[in-house]
Amino acid sequence: MSIDPVDIGLRLRAPISQLNPLITSVATDHFTVVELRSCHHHRCHACLVSLPKSVATNGLDASILLMNRVMQLMEKGAAQWQMSETRRDRIIGYWCTGFSAGKLGHPTVAEMTKRLDELLLNISSAGLSTQACVVCRPKFSIKINGRKMDVSEAAPYLKPPTVEAAMALNFHHNEVDVLFETQHSYGLFCWFTPSASGADPTR
Repeated sequence: MSIDPVDIGLRLRAPISQLNPLITSVATDHFTVVELRSCHHHRCHACLVSLPKSVATNGLDASILLMNRVMQLMEKGAAQWQMSETRRDRIIGYWCTGFSAGKLGHPTVAEMTKRLDELLLNISSAGLSTQACVVCRPKFSIKINGRKMDVSEAAPYLKPPTVEAAMALNFHHNEVDVLFETQHSYGLFCWFTPSASGADPTR
């Protein structure tokens, strides 16, 4: 993507009077939100949030909007807020600190795309096998924009996107957060096992 964490951090630290017009310009229903809970790989959780380029005119604005939307998902079991009440301190604290080369290792777009593809395909496969497993079935769910779906119905949303550009926010064996760009949209993919984070965007 044509942005970096420094740009995001600087934009988020701008006066709230400059940030509010951006946050309030996009309604929640402009986002496509895919939430996944799986028994695969120690009950991994994931969410994929995307925003059409017709709504967000550049990658920097889209990144902030996407991070804010995901933070809403993470916080829905606790303190809730509207898009217009962005908690930029939480966004900065969760994603915009510690972007050192040692932490992220600067994965290439190809590496991030491969990892994203693998995770989505693994979760889809786990969902199909879960349907035949009485023990695992309660631990697996897919929601598209808040509505529960079975794996076959949700299949179009679980196809790995054709990534043109990407930037890692976290890139570890049990926690992956990737901002990405496709021909028609911007997206943020978050995946983790419960041991990797106290937040749970799929509950």
